[in-house]
Amino acid sequence: MVLVETNKWLDQYTQKKGSSFKKNILIQRTLLCEPLTDFFNDATAEEIHMHLLNHGLFIPDPLDKQVIKEIIDKDFWQLANQEINQLQNDWNGPDVPVFIFPSNYTNKLLIREFNGLAGLSYQDKIFLFVTNHTNDDELQSLITHEYNHACRLSLSSKSEEELNLLDGLVLEGLAEFAVKQRLGDKNLTKWTNIYSKQVINTHWEKWIKPNLTIKKMEKKHDQLMYGLEEIPKWLGYSFGFQLVSSFFEHENTTMYESLRLPSSAILEGSDFH
Repeated sequence: MVLVETNKWLDQYTQKKGSSFKKNILIQRTLLCEPLTDFFNDATAEEIHMHLLNHGLFIPDPLDKQVIKEIIDKDFWQLANQEINQLQNDWNGPDVPVFIFPSNYTNKLLIREFNGLAGLSYQDKIFLFVTNHTNDDELQSLITHEYNHACRLSLSSKSEEELNLLDGLVLEGLAEFAVKQRLGDKNLTKWTNIYSKQVINTHWEKWIKPNLTIKKMEKKHDQLMYGLEEIPKWLGYSFGFQLVSSFFEHENTTMYESLRLPSSAILEGSDFH
């Protein structure tokens, strides 16, 4: 595992930024995203920048220098290094670069729903978006969740185009169940238990079961995961956690073993058929 020293990149950003938003966006792209082109295949710094902004990266504003200073002072990099090394050992996971950046603290939805935390994981890299108010428990939870994703994705034989809704449900369910196992219920995210088992069973029959094979690239996949109009909010995420929880209730297994099981096996070992 390589915990990239993005604290140094961020320090450079604070030294070079000025009063113009347009100029600061370009400085952000140059200092934080151009180095990332080595970690993405065939993506420009501009494309990477837009991608990260869409998934939680902070937007330059007058407060960001102070926020960055406080994040650097907290030295999240040291704790992250310890946590991921432990997880890599426990799960025999991949050796991936990890990037820590401030999250978009002006995003009210992100602050309200997730205390300003966000993550972005691939089979070969992880991004962690934090705030100056993030505490150690929250950082541990975020790292556990996102590194679990990286493990699952790196072990999958499927390409991104082949992944379906069932894969997405299991991916999210395993990641949050790992948080429960390591850090307890109090560190679970809000979407894990927003629906009762009775309500989840109803949603399983109506929304989830008929759509298990739809591909990740289809619009309805994200609608079922996040919710939209008549589809309940965070449905896929909440159901995924209930699915994996049910699997672990019935199967005497470990997270190490479960990360290596096909999604169909986890479904078959649960209460949902």
